[in-house]
Amino acid sequence: MRRSTGIFSPSPLQLNILGPIWMTFEMVLDSVRTLLAHDPLIKTYTRPLEVIGCESVSTFSLLYLLPSVLLAGTLYPKFSHLRSLRWIRLLVLMPWSVYTSLRLPVDYCFTPTTRSGYPNLALACASFTVAARSFHWGLLSTYKQGKIFKRTEFLLPSSPTHSSPTDPSTGKKFTHPNNPSSAFSDWLTWTLELVSSPRGIQYEWGVRAPPSRENALDIIKRMYKMNLVHVVATGYSILCRDHGSPTGALRSLVGFSHFYGERVVAEGLASLAFGYFLVSQIDLMFGYFSLLIHLINLLHRHLLHLPEWMMRSCDTRTLVPMFNSPHAAPSLAHLWGKAWHQNFRQSFLIVGGSPAATLARTLGLNPKLQRLAGMLGCFVVSAILHEYALHFIARQPHPSPHILFHEFPGSAVYFLAQPVGILVEPFLLPYLPRGGGVVWCYLFTLVTTIPFRKQYFMPARLLDHSYPPLSRYWILSSLLIPGFTSRR
Repeated sequence: MRRSTGIFSPSPLQLNILGPIWMTFEMVLDSVRTLLAHDPLIKTYTRPLEVIGCESVSTFSLLYLLPSVLLAGTLYPKFSHLRSLRWIRLLVLMPWSVYTSLRLPVDYCFTPTTRSGYPNLALACASFTVAARSFHWGLLSTYKQGKIFKRTEFLLPSSPTHSSPTDPSTGKKFTHPNNPSSAFSDWLTWTLELVSSPRGIQYEWGVRAPPSRENALDIIKRMYKMNLVHVVATGYSILCRDHGSPTGALRSLVGFSHFYGERVVAEGLASLAFGYFLVSQIDLMFGYFSLLIHLINLLHRHLLHLPEWMMRSCDTRTLVPMFNSPHAAPSLAHLWGKAWHQNFRQSFLIVGGSPAATLARTLGLNPKLQRLAGMLGCFVVSAILHEYALHFIARQPHPSPHILFHEFPGSAVYFLAQPVGILVEPFLLPYLPRGGGVVWCYLFTLVTTIPFRKQYFMPARLLDHSYPPLSRYWILSSLLIPGFTSRR
């Protein structure tokens, strides 16, 4: 007898059966390859030189977020523990939600793009955040695992156990989200509240800020104060744009040129204006959003009885200010951990911080190195987000197109430099006099911001054509109406 060679030799019958199966598999594989090769989201990254058109944002574009809403709804406390829903979340809704969220800014944009820099920035950041949250929700087994419940400070107690939160505008009781009824309205209320909360439904991302006590008048006063900063920062940035450089803008202001350190001063002022432009713009937009929520509550109290699903998501106590005095941050760690806005913190932890820390723990690194890995992971994701967002501000065709992998990543360099400063400052700050930490933050930030600013403030990008040349009329009208510096 011949010895078996150990090599599988199919019989003619097996070949007749396996042949068609293999051919079918190859056909399916070729179809998938063709589909992926022509998918706009894939082509955005694999063919960066190719122009991928977009339609103007419309009501229909909101349907791209529907899978994420359904995914969040499956975590509703009454049935989030069901095993069948867990597999649906993981295998169906999560990949679908991540894909459609990232696809949204590819298919849709605010037009014209040369006058819509900030709206397209917001659209890209929102889509990234929803995609990251969808990834997180898909991995959860129950809502408790994700700590999806409100802190007690954000509930108006109607009993010692806080079993029934109250509508802050009417005093009527809501059903507690941890003991919900099976009504559709309660499911919708809970789901929209989870999806719409910018800093996590429990407000534990970042500083544990207390509930907001500001009324509408307080918000208006704060907006006018912030608007002064915004007008100055935007005005100087416009001067830099119209004179071709920060040096030209400085010369137009001081009336003479060629003094010692001129370029250093000019670049420093331009970077300072860029930072305050971002802070003031974000804060003013949040101010208008806060006023809208107060208006909805006013209508609910005196004119209309609005549905519970809307009012629970329009709780004025959750209007915690975006920033916590970043201009006075005594260290970079404080600046990024407690002073800066925390809207992306959840996304950075989900996609970068937690996986990096878990990998470090798996490799047997000590707790200090695990925390370091988590911090680095967060800043890496932040770098990716800001490059990703810029691409949708200046997608082709555009006067200053951002072509992925073909442009110096100034924003990425800025965010990757921040953990270096955080690691260095514990050895530096103890030797600085009182207030030296604030000076250190300003110096480090202004130096590292230069490539970030140059990348984002290229012609028609974030400082787009909607910002007219500096004039007396522009200054007066901008001071009169907070945030009215652009003229879309």
